[in-house]
Amino acid sequence: MVIIYADNSFVADAITKQESVNKSSVFPNPSANNITVTYAAQIDGKHAFDIADISGKVLLHKEVNVIKGTNHIMLDVSQLTKGVYFINIIKPDKTREKIQLSKE
Repeated sequence: MVIIYADNSFVADAITKQESVNKSSVFPNPSANNITVTYAAQIDGKHAFDIADISGKVLLHKEVNVIKGTNHIMLDVSQLTKGVYFINIIKPDKTREKIQLSKE
């Protein structure tokens, strides 16, 4: 059963907060050397973290065994040139999440 209220701002706010809890982030961004990816895993297992340039070429690949819940993955980006990159998180079920990274 679905109940729709005329003023659903509370429901929308709750959904937005839940989405922000599950969203991955990278810090610092922009970065010159090391970054930390904060990632909320839904299941335990091996997750891949790829950093790709804007053409999609993978420049850095790291596989990490994570646990269900919040994880902090450190990556060294000091060898990358200045520009825009994408961190692709590949989950055990092969679904992906993408985060934009700016390199100083």
